[in-house]
Amino acid sequence: MQNLPADVMKNCLIKFKNVCHDKYFLGIAVICVALLLGVLALLLPGQGKHFQAAHQELSILVENIRNHYKIRPDYWGLDTASAIKNNLVPENMLRNDKIVSTIGREIVLGQDTDGNMVMPGQRSFMLTLPNLSKTACVNMLSQYFNEETHLGLLKISLTTQENTQEFEWGGTNPLPISKKTAKQFCKNKNSLSWVFE
Repeated sequence: MQNLPADVMKNCLIKFKNVCHDKYFLGIAVICVALLLGVLALLLPGQGKHFQAAHQELSILVENIRNHYKIRPDYWGLDTASAIKNNLVPENMLRNDKIVSTIGREIVLGQDTDGNMVMPGQRSFMLTLPNLSKTACVNMLSQYFNEETHLGLLKISLTTQENTQEFEWGGTNPLPISKKTAKQFCKNKNSLSWVFE
């Protein structure tokens, strides 16, 4: 409703003007429409809240995985299917045997971006959000996990059409990542991967 085409608005105003020749009524109508659109824009949830909710979902998922595997020596066997089978995924994120975030993107779990099963001896796992727009990439990349989750974060990889950038603690591209830095690296099509221990 907030994205009404300009032509529709223009046609409505022309028809209204033809019906009512009094310029005062036209002025009042324009002001009312502008106020209505302004109120609607304030009432509709902002995209920033969706990204915060999606990031919170990632934190919950990561903590569920880490708690499930904490008595084991490694993450052997972890992939998307096993996380679903072991009830590690919150119900609101399950859609047709896939893990889907609030922002509508599938989440892939495993040892790599393809979601291959974590092999014996591997003490880390990867969580990937593929096919992100620049806006989604910037917002997800610059979000900060809660302290417990953040302490288990080893690195974040950002893959674009051009290259892959890795962000690590104390590396060339250090963590945490500011929104300004995220805007410099994110492109039109992105894949974000978080590696946790």
